[in-house]
Amino acid sequence: MAMIKFFQLTILRPIERFLAQWISVSTEPKAFVREHIRLGDTTNFLRALGFFVSAISTAFFAEVATLYLLGIGNLTEPYYWICILLTSIPFVLICFLLVRLVAPLSFKDVLHLSFYPIGAGIFAGAVFALVASAVVALLVATGSIPDIKFDFSQWGDQQQGMAVFKRVLYDCLKGESLLYTVVASGFQEAYTNLKPPIDDISYLRPLIVVLYLFIAARFFMVAVDRRKPIVFGVVILAAILATAATYFTLGEYLASEQ
Repeated sequence: MAMIKFFQLTILRPIERFLAQWISVSTEPKAFVREHIRLGDTTNFLRALGFFVSAISTAFFAEVATLYLLGIGNLTEPYYWICILLTSIPFVLICFLLVRLVAPLSFKDVLHLSFYPIGAGIFAGAVFALVASAVVALLVATGSIPDIKFDFSQWGDQQQGMAVFKRVLYDCLKGESLLYTVVASGFQEAYTNLKPPIDDISYLRPLIVVLYLFIAARFFMVAVDRRKPIVFGVVILAAILATAATYFTLGEYLASEQ
């Protein structure tokens, strides 16, 4: 009985609390901000940070499971999450610079309001990708669809030949540069092992994370006392600028290395 109670307190209850918060952030952002966020309160800030860390940690394990279900698991999964953390920085910085023009929010306040929607978006993207990969793995196991991976031991047709060429090129570049490995993982290079259209699963996570930036805009709008529509628009602008800057900067880096 004591072991069961210990398990409930240390494992089940934190998971239940995290899932409840994720659902609330995703479905009722306005109510969540009013009930759970207290700007300027250090304890409340640390709770938001704890949610973000829990979201990243859970999403990491979901990502590992996703890649192994698809048969493309390797030791580069952690690099994807390093890239995710790095690419979250431009949104926070741009958001802080723009929001300060219309609302008196500190950098800590911007971080506080960003932890929940960004963390929830990363977790949601990982969950949707995991579900999609589980369906694909089941279809492959039952023989409903053919093999979904390229055979890199064969050149074959033009599509197969290009896949082999890219794999050799990526392996060489990753062997020479850790930074390239991190950036390539952030662009979900592992999914290049998959044949179309299964490789499109890679778009689920970044697309969902970007959609959650609209929830971030709702968070900021509810948190301020004035100019709410302007704050909403400014955060959306920050999301667009940060996403575009990150995509083109990293894209140019990858292109320059090839």
